[in-house]
Amino acid sequence: MTPYEFALLMKRHRGDVRWQEAMFAVGPWITAEVNRDRKKRKRPWSLGEWTISGLAKGLKKKREPTEDELREKMNAVMKMFGG
Repeated sequence: MTPYEFALLMKRHRGDVRWQEAMFAVGPWITAEVNRDRKKRKRPWSLGEWTISGLAKGLKKKREPTEDELREKMNAVMKMFGG
């Protein structure tokens, strides 16, 4: 597997994790929205407020590593293990 293929696989995995996370958050989100005190909280809850990835959106995003950077990291790991 090339570093580029590995990066694509990881990107797909992150998307799958976000999807699963959203599915687990739907129940609490609906419950909170139905029971929301509309006088205290006028703005409706969003699904992103109930998921880790949604809460992390405000954090600084890292850029995707380039193929050369991935190759350098893979080479460093291979050297570390005698490859």
